[in-house]
Amino acid sequence: MSTWYVLTTNNPKHAKAHLEQWNITVEENQKRFGDFALEKPIDSFIPYTAIDATVYEPDVLTEKLSIRSALYRYLFVQGELVDVKSLISRVNAQSEDRLFFLLVDQDNKESRATIRPSDLEALIKICSSGEYTIDLPLSVSDLKVGSEIHLPSAPFESDNTTCKIVDVVPKKNGAYKVQLELTLFNIPFQRLFVTLHDVPSDTRFSEIVGNAQKKLVDIFSRKVNDKQTEATRLKDEGTLREILQDCTMPFPPGAMHRHFLALMLICAQMLGDVQTKERLKQQVLQELSAIARLRESKASTDARAYLHVAMYIATREPKYREQARAYIHEHHPASPYLQKLVSTCAKREALKFMGDKANKPK
Repeated sequence: MSTWYVLTTNNPKHAKAHLEQWNITVEENQKRFGDFALEKPIDSFIPYTAIDATVYEPDVLTEKLSIRSALYRYLFVQGELVDVKSLISRVNAQSEDRLFFLLVDQDNKESRATIRPSDLEALIKICSSGEYTIDLPLSVSDLKVGSEIHLPSAPFESDNTTCKIVDVVPKKNGAYKVQLELTLFNIPFQRLFVTLHDVPSDTRFSEIVGNAQKKLVDIFSRKVNDKQTEATRLKDEGTLREILQDCTMPFPPGAMHRHFLALMLICAQMLGDVQTKERLKQQVLQELSAIARLRESKASTDARAYLHVAMYIATREPKYREQARAYIHEHHPASPYLQKLVSTCAKREALKFMGDKANKPK
C-alpha cells in the first residue's frame, strides 16, 4: 500500500484541480499504454475543500470553520513517491501555485511528513463532524486541566502529536469525559473527546460483580418461571441495561473478571443485544482457552463453570451444558448464584421438553 504524504500549498482549491487533472491524464495514458504507462493515480484528501461549511448550527459551523482555517494549507496524498514528486514539480513549474512536502524533524534530521491511514481516517471524522470520540481504559486519578496526555492505543499516537487537557467532566460508572486539544503537525484541534475510565479496586470490583450476580440471577429465574408482569419486565429490562453499561469498565487482574464476563454475556443474551453478545462470546472463548492452559485450581474451575453456563445460555449448545453439569457433580460449588443459574437452566430445559412432548403429534 502506498504511503500517505503530508503536503502544503498556498492554494488548496487549485491544488485540487491539479490533482484531478493529474488523475485524468494518468487514466488516459493507462488506456493507451496499459501496463507500460509510467505514472499512477494519486489519491488525496484536502480538508479545506472537503469540510462542509453550509451547516446552520452556530456552534458546529464555528468549529468547522475553525478546523478549515487551521487546515487551510495542508493536503494529504497517497501515491508512489516518484509520482508525488513529479506532481509537485509539474505544479510548481506550470503555475504560481506552490506544492511542497511538509518536513518534520526525525532523529535530528528533516524527513517528509507522513500520516498513517488510521490517523487520516480519524482526521476525516473530525473534519466531517467537528469532533472525534474514543474510549480508553486509562487511570484518571492525575488528570489536570492544562496538562498533556499521551494516547497509547488510539489514533494520533505518533510522536508528531501532543494532547493537552482542556476540560474534565465526571460521568457514571467511574468514567470521565475529557476534552483534549490535539496538535498534529502544529495543527490545533479543540474538540477531541476521550472517555477515560478509572479502574476500580479489587474490593469495589467484587461488590459490582456481587450486586450484578444477584440482580441477574433473580431476573433470569423470573423470566424462566414466567413470573414477569409487564411492569416487572420493563423494570428488569432497565436493570439489565444498567448492568450491561458496566461492560465498558476495565477489568482488574484476577479470576473475578471472568465471572463478570459471564454475567455480561448472559445480560446481552437476555436483552437481545446481538452485537454485544457476539463480542462478549469471543472474549469468553478466549478466557476458556486461557484457563485450559492454566494449572488446575479451584479459582480456575469455578471461573470455567461460570463461563460454560453463560455460553450455554447464550448459544444453547449442549456441550457447554454438559461441562457445567460435570463441574457441579464433581466439585459441589458453594456459590448460590452458580447453583441457581444451573438449576434454572435445568428447569428451562424440562419446561421445553414438556412443551415439545405436549405439541408432538399423536
